[in-house]
Amino acid sequence: MPLSMYAKMNFIFISPQFPTNYWRFCRELKDNGVTVLGIGDSAFCERSTVQRIVLPSSLQYIGEGAFEDCIALTEVIFGEGTRLDYIGESAFYFCDTLSEITLPPVMDIGKSAFQFCRQLKEVTFAEGTLSIGDSAFYRTGVAAPVFPDSLQSIGQSAFDSYEDGLLPDSAQIIRIPAHVTVIGDYAFSSIGNTAFEVDGGNTVFSAEDGLLMDRDQSTVVLCPSGRTGTVTIPEGTAFIRNFAFIDAFGVTDVVIPDSVVYIGTENFDRNNVTFHCSEDSYAWRFALENGFDVE
Repeated sequence: MPLSMYAKMNFIFISPQFPTNYWRFCRELKDNGVTVLGIGDSAFCERSTVQRIVLPSSLQYIGEGAFEDCIALTEVIFGEGTRLDYIGESAFYFCDTLSEITLPPVMDIGKSAFQFCRQLKEVTFAEGTLSIGDSAFYRTGVAAPVFPDSLQSIGQSAFDSYEDGLLPDSAQIIRIPAHVTVIGDYAFSSIGNTAFEVDGGNTVFSAEDGLLMDRDQSTVVLCPSGRTGTVTIPEGTAFIRNFAFIDAFGVTDVVIPDSVVYIGTENFDRNNVTFHCSEDSYAWRFALENGFDVE
């Protein structure tokens, strides 16, 4: 079949048994007018010599594991005007020398997309990005993410579990845009921020004294991991959600009002935290039942 016959095709799938010089075939396709819309699953997986990737502006999709274990990769360049539907699960998993990346608008950054990119410290998210998946930046060095106004969802453990504890050079404040309606558990565990700020137009979340709260401020959703010393729960709070304080290891004292009627059991460092609350309040009984000091 002449190469010109491929021009109307959207995808070319390369078999693992295809000769290693397949890139010449791909170059000929491009020279004959084929437009690249997607990169298939595991297309460049474990290509240990790949150092630089230049992607065309026509690209819409990066498949699962497309560049997984490209351990020498240091630079990824997207063509001007690129808009991606999806960066697949584990697409850049363990690209351990990649230190920065500027992403185009992405509808969905998939689960574990950049997991274990341990040198990755700078990520620029473009306006138009909608979702950051579970563990997308797990065990990376991204310490100060700046989210676009378009963002809607931040998955579980998205910026979690840096192996040496809280990241150096962490942002002091994490700002949550107006359209974010989902924030997963452990989403910011590795970032040592001391406060959250939430756009006033957000209909799901708010912030009070740096704590991430629900919109009506009845529930503590998350205490910043970098908070230390005493944290005072706002008057009128009814619930302290499970995992809200799970990574706030520097908190030593929590002042809890009588309005609190529920505290998730997966919270606090019970060997370090002292509760300050009214005798016979819910918080008082919770502390005694779960082995916390109480005053």
